This record gives sequence, structure tokens and C-alpha cells, in this order.
Amino acid sequence: MKGRNISVIIAVCCLLVLFAFIGCKTMPQAGTPYVEAKDQELQGSTVTIDYVVSVGPGWIVIHNDKNGKPGDVIGFSPVADGVNSNVAVMINTYKKTDTLWAMLHTDSGKMGTFDFPKGDPPVKEMDAIVMQSFKITAPAMMKEDDKMMKSGGM
Repeated sequence: MKGRNISVIIAVCCLLVLFAFIGCKTMPQAGTPYVEAKDQELQGSTVTIDYVVSVGPGWIVIHNDKNGKPGDVIGFSPVADGVNSNVAVMINTYKKTDTLWAMLHTDSGKMGTFDFPKGDPPVKEMDAIVMQSFKITAPAMMKEDDKMMKSGGM
């Protein structure tokens, strides 16, 4: 009976460890450039980039979408060396598209000044630009305001 109880306890502990492992998200590690941005509702004129890993100081740059590729720069925010979480970036909402691109750039021109395209080029890892596309949606209130404006209600 004691052997059976111990087996049950071990099985339960193994399941708990397995569930904890499955539920844990792998966090980005310092040293490898990385960008993670989830689809999100636009908050005023700000988007939030979940994680940015920069090797040295840099910039997270938001581009609008042009035929499925990054288009014009519509916002940027500095990032520190290492892992940066929940990076807020103000964007030009007049130039936004439903799909945006978060792209990591170096701060290699005048330090602390975004110099792109003359300086501060995009970061590449294994010959690929470190970037991720994500979708934005307008809050329900903005959608209602847009409907009213289009119908001549205001």
C-alpha cells in the first residue's frame, strides 16, 4: 500500500512539473537579437512591443505595411542593451496600416538620435532583418466614431 501511495505521489508531481513546463513561455535571452510583437488593439497612438532583445543600445522602429513588406517609418523608441519588455512606441496614426512591422535597428550613428536611413541600420541575424509583423485594431469606441463620421452623424 505504501509503495502504491508513493507511486501516485510521484506521478502527480511529474504531472505538475510537466504542466508548469508547458505553461511557461520561453523568455528571450540576452545576446541574440529578437523582436516579439502580438496583435493588439491600438491604444491612442501607442503600440506595445512585447519583447526586444538588443545587443547594444538600439531602436525598435515601427513601419507601416507596403504590399506585405515593411513600408514607411511611422514611429520609434529607444531600447537598451539586453532584454526590453513592453516597449511603448508612439506612431503616426495617419500613416498606420492594419498590419505593422516592428523592426530592430542599431543606435550606431549619433548616440541617442534616430538617424535612419543615414545611420542606425536594421539589425540582421543570420542574414535576416530582426523584425516581426503584427496586426492592430481600433478600439470599439473609435470604430463607432468612424461609422458616425462616414454616415454624416456628427
